[in-house]
This record gives sequence, C-alpha cells and structure tokens, in this order.
Amino acid sequence: MKIFRYIQTALWTIIVSTCIGQDTSAFFVLSAEDIRYNNIQNLEEALDLLPTFHQYHLDNQSYTTGGSIKNEYIAIFKNDLPYLLDQNTPYDLRGIPVWDLSRIELRIAPSTYSAKNAGTMAIFLYTADYQNKPISAQASLTNSSANDFHINSSIELSNLIHTARIGINRSFSAAQYEQLTDRGTAISAYERYDLNASYSYKILKSVGLTVALDNSFYKSVQRGEVIEGTARVRDVNQSFARNRILGSLETALSKNHTLVLSTMWHRAKNNLNTLDKDLSNGSNQSHLGLDAQASSNFAQSYMQLLLTSENRKLNYTMGLELSSIKDNEYPTINAIQSTYSDYTAFGSFSYQWQSTFRLEGGAKLLTNSLANSYLLPHVKVTLAPKNDLQLVASYQKSIAYSAFSNLFYTPILNGGMQSNILLKPIDISTLSVRLLVSKKSVDIHSGILYNSVRGIPRPITNDKVQNAGSSTGNTTYAGLTFKNDWLKLRPSIMLHGTNQLKDTANLTYFTPEANLYVHIKIPNSRLAVSATGRYIGKHSTLALENDVITIYQQGKTRYLNLAASHPFAKDRMNLVFGMTNANNQTFVSNQRFILQDIEPLLTSETRVAAARDRAFFFNVSYVIK
Repeated sequence: MKIFRYIQTALWTIIVSTCIGQDTSAFFVLSAEDIRYNNIQNLEEALDLLPTFHQYHLDNQSYTTGGSIKNEYIAIFKNDLPYLLDQNTPYDLRGIPVWDLSRIELRIAPSTYSAKNAGTMAIFLYTADYQNKPISAQASLTNSSANDFHINSSIELSNLIHTARIGINRSFSAAQYEQLTDRGTAISAYERYDLNASYSYKILKSVGLTVALDNSFYKSVQRGEVIEGTARVRDVNQSFARNRILGSLETALSKNHTLVLSTMWHRAKNNLNTLDKDLSNGSNQSHLGLDAQASSNFAQSYMQLLLTSENRKLNYTMGLELSSIKDNEYPTINAIQSTYSDYTAFGSFSYQWQSTFRLEGGAKLLTNSLANSYLLPHVKVTLAPKNDLQLVASYQKSIAYSAFSNLFYTPILNGGMQSNILLKPIDISTLSVRLLVSKKSVDIHSGILYNSVRGIPRPITNDKVQNAGSSTGNTTYAGLTFKNDWLKLRPSIMLHGTNQLKDTANLTYFTPEANLYVHIKIPNSRLAVSATGRYIGKHSTLALENDVITIYQQGKTRYLNLAASHPFAKDRMNLVFGMTNANNQTFVSNQRFILQDIEPLLTSETRVAAARDRAFFFNVSYVIK
C-alpha cells in the first residue's frame, strides 16, 4: 500500500490536537474563546481555521475540501444529532451560526451511530450546557474596521425542574472585492438573523424531556461586474431560511441502562433570483436562462431510538435510525416523486481487559428506499487504554449518497447530465492508526488516516450518471498540546495525499499544512494574548472534463490572526481587541492544466479569494451569573 511510503516523512512531526484526557477521537477543538478571539461568526469561517480543511471562494461561491477527502463526505453534527442529514443537497454554511456554541470538535475516524458520511472525519457542534441557576444571561457585541457588525444575547431561567433558554443574534458581514474599483464581489455581503430556544423538563429523577428550536434567516446580494462596453450587470439576490425543530426523551431503565428517543425536522429554503440590470436607467428583469443559479427547498426528518448499557467491562449500544428527505422545490419530476427514505439498525459493543486492551466493534445495517441494504462493519482496538501511552487502530465502512440532483433532476436542472434514480450509495472505507501520549501538561497525538472511496457518480454513456469513479486519500499527522497555568501551545503540521481519479489516472498529489495556536496569560496581570496561524501549500485537485484529465492548482496560502483580551467587573465583562488576516493575503492564483503525455499544459489562470481583507475588530461581552 503506497501510503506506507510516506510514513517516514511526517509520522513523528507535530500537529495540533486538543485532547480531553485520552480522547481518541477529538482531534482538534475550537473553544468559545477561540471563536471569539478569531472573530468567527459562522461555520464557513470556522472551517478556515480548522486543521485539514482548505477553502476558497470564486464568483461568490465557496469551495471546501477536507484534506484527503471531499467535504460532502464529512458529516456535521450538532449536540450529537445529524445537522445536514445526508449532505447531498445545496447548503450555505454561512447559515450555520457559531455564536451559541461552547465548542467545535473535529474528529478523525470517529465512532458514531450514523452510517452516512461519518467514517473518515466529522464535525461536532456543541451548545453550552444549562447553568441550572434561577437566572443567567449573556450579551455580546462585535464590530470591525470592515464594517462588520454582530450582536447577540441570550437568557436562561431555571428552577432545576423546568429550564428554558432563548437567544437572538443579528450578524452583518461586508463584501470582499478583488480591487477597490470593482463592482463585482468575490465574497458577497450578507445579513443574518438567528432565533434559538430550548426547554428542558425533568419529569422524574430518571426521566427528562428536551425540546429545541434552531432558526436562521439571511439575505445576500452577489454583485456582478459591468459587462464591457455596456451599462448592464447581472446580480443574484439570495434569501436563505433554515428551521430546525428537535426533541428528545431520555429515561434510565436501570442503573446501567439508558433509553433515548430523539427526533428532528429540518427545512432549508434557498431562494436565488438572478437579475439583469441596466445601470443607466435603473431597470431590471429576471434572468431565466440555463446559466441562472437554481433555487432549492428541502425538508428533512430524522428519528433515533438508542439503548445504551454501561458496565465495568462490557458495554453495548443498539438502536434504530429513520430518516427521509423531500424536495419541495421540484416535488415531482417526470411523474416521479423526488423523495427517498432509509432506516438503519445498529449495534456495537466495548470490552476492556484490565489495562491491557479495549476492543470495540459492531455493525450498521442500512436499507434505502431507492437502493439495496448495506452492511457496514466497524472495529477498533486500543492497547493500554488506561496508560500514558496508547496505540489505537480502527477500520470502518460508511456510505454517502450522490447529489440529490444526480438521482432525480433532468439535464436542464443538472448541468446537462442525465440523472439516474438507480445510483447506488458511495462506498467509503477508512483505516486509521494513532499513537497517543499523555504526560502531565503535554499531549502528543500522531497517526495515519487512509480512505478509499468507490462508486463515485460520473457521467458515462449519453451523459448519464453512473457509479464509475473511485478515489483514495491519506493524511499523515502527529501533534503536540502543551498547557500550563499561563501558556497553551498547539503547533501542528500534516501531509495530505489525494488521488481523485483513481479509476482513470494513478496520480497522487500532496498538500503540506502547518498550524499554530498560541494563548498566553501575561504573568502578574489579567491580560491575555493569542495568535492563530495557518500555512497551506500548493493544493491540487483532479477532474475529468469531457474525458480529459484536468488539474486545478492553487497557490500557497498564509493566514494569521492576533488578539488581546482583558476581563473586567469580576470576570463578568470581557473585552477583546484583535486583527484578522494580519498578513493581508486575500487572493491566490488558480491555474488550470490539462494532462498530456509529457507534462501538464497550462490553459488558464485566474485568482480566487482565500480570505477577506485585513481587519481590526473589538468584541465586548457581558455575563450575568
């Protein structure tokens, strides 16, 4: 296996990992303080700072990859429930706020109950725990030199039996232009409003009910350049609405057994209106051409029944998951309803033999209404699970669904490709080996991650989509976290290798990455300073365009954030001054090559936005405890 050739290059190098004890899955954590110190306002901005992720913006669209695997194969959870469900529908990550989160976790080869998208990496979002005090509240305000403005507040009331929390937020982020004289935006401005609410009822000592609402609405305008020789422009008005309703009922069946029923309903409506405007007279009309961006409106539902048993040596978990997705924008296409559903039965166990080893394993059986049933096994072995030095090896299979448009849409709605309702799910196999060392104030985390993806949809005969593609990827990493009373240091490097056209060309491209996260409490003062830096080397992606192998290569990117904070009023108030993108690298080259017999031929070169302009910001927050 070629991956092992690269072990020597980076296995014992240092990469960041914030581990809680000997957590073998939490590879990196962005805390609420990290979010505030880096002026992060949505999940898209958070991905700019999470290790392994590479992100750029072109023509107001964001493109993200997760190191050695595509972003659409990386599941997102919020409070341990799937956020985007199958991740095969259009979704703007700016519509996922982070102001209400206590932390964001990036997990490598995680152990989850989900059979979809969660085998290689997963993102976990967690809101703050209930304070369980009669009243608690917080408010926060952020302003920047880029004319961004964000304000939010929340309040919680509790009598230990009934607990209620409500939070509101308003965010505005200005546009990014390549040149000051440009009219067209590289990253469009947006304004977002959020309303979150949750209620918890302790029915009995062993029975609890939780209900939550999670809503966002935002508007954005994608401004186009003036067409040369005319006064005409083409803009896109976007309005996005997201509504999530969640509920869970938990009961303790015995001292060691817990039963939890969780449900979720999620609607995401993205309305895109393309307008042709004449700046000379102010007139405009809707553009209905095939090149107009398409609106979307999807409804998703989900239910999970989970039984867990915790004993000293042998633990087990079993349960059921039911989910469905429906297209409300195009509910019927060619007399076929654009909807599908699936159910999963799963079971797993964990057995620990003294301090020698821990064995975890199980399987998930998924049945899809459009396809067959799939058995997805997983196994993990941990040597010396209670010692300072651990060796962890795991293997698991998961699936991912093809883009919804590839299943149902006509060529007019699917970029000229003929859909195929008989497409099978994409098969993902993941192998992970990790070494963990934890000693006093130092944690070291190193390992190798390998993934193989088969059955990738690709247009073959008469442009009809078939499960014809395959890819492989690997990431070699190692890491260090050092923490004491005044310093928290998290340096990192990693090496990603990808072959996105494994079935067509045996070409593997490597991308180096380095990260640095530093937080210092100045001795004999209450002042703290922090720095966040990232370096990503040249990043290459492969595509098959009209049976021609095409290579897209982006230049190196460097990113640095700086901040200083100071608490006041007995730690109730906190003031942060900071600077984002201190080195002011906003655009990088994006070269397109076609593969020839001798060497790749450069056919075009453009510039893509890697970050927004340098900006200074301040944040003031106040907490009532």
